Amino acid sequence: CDWSSDVCSSDLIGNMFRIADLDGMAIGLKVTWFSALYTSVKFDDTTKLGVAQASVLKIGPYFTYEFTDGMAFDVYYQLTPTFAVEVWEGNSYGLGTTHSGGVGYRFNVLSVGLEYNFGSIKDMDFIGETIPAGDEDWYKYRMTHLRLFVGIKI
Repeated sequence: CDWSSDVCSSDLIGNMFRIADLDGMAIGLKVTWFSALYTSVKFDDTTKLGVAQASVLKIGPYFTYEFTDGMAFDVYYQLTPTFAVEVWEGNSYGLGTTHSGGVGYRFNVLSVGLEYNFGSIKDMDFIGETIPAGDEDWYKYRMTHLRLFVGIKI
């Protein structure tokens, strides 16, 4: 079926813990303590539903290249425990692990970047049930999306 998604809104809180300085470069651990987003999806121009997604403790490595004292470029990957709710005629819930990879540019306290989230989670309504061979994709939520972000270091 044809579907389209509206622009979504998301919020997150996290830290970057530097492990090693490498003469203008650094490696470390990027931790997102909590992130949440909401979007609406339209199927076949008739059915509209909402999707809320939340993640707790996204974690993974990052690499930083510092141009100057207040300016840097970051590349990172995070493993993302994910919970989602599909709000429609009856709510459905999904749970699983997805992945996030991104790039960012930091200038003093501001940052901008692009993050690609990919993977799928299981529909919790069907846990423990036998799923017919070949129909596995019908019992998953694809959580793939691209996120443009603007952040502030506090």
